[in-house]
Amino acid sequence: MVHAWQPPAVMVGSEFYAIVVAAYRAAGEVILERLAREHPGLSEVEWETRLVEGSAGKAIADVAAVEVADEVIVGTRGAGRLHAMLGGTAQGLLHHAACPVTFIPQRMVEQRADLPLPDPGVLDEAGKQGPPGAGGPPPTA
Repeated sequence: MVHAWQPPAVMVGSEFYAIVVAAYRAAGEVILERLAREHPGLSEVEWETRLVEGSAGKAIADVAAVEVADEVIVGTRGAGRLHAMLGGTAQGLLHHAACPVTFIPQRMVEQRADLPLPDPGVLDEAGKQGPPGAGGPPPTA
């Protein structure tokens, strides 16, 4: 999980810049620490956090490049007409990412919140989700 933060440009060089940076950094640390509590499903997957200064799209793309990510998956809130269909973070990722990017609109998460998540351990021979309770890929002869 990457949380990017960027103080307002007007603060650069200000005598208060260090205070603003510390406040943004502390707020980012709180956000990342809350993830596990607010999203218990994360305990079922391996994940790490990164707190990065910079614009969100470029920061996420940079972390993906350093980690040699196969794909970036990011949620979108649908910021509206300002950035057409995608927000600033999504557009930044499209511009900077060196790997595929998948966008999941918030409305899709909300619509499907009541559905159970697939069990990643229950896959058929083709790597597709098998029937519930299958217990893994079918035996091969």
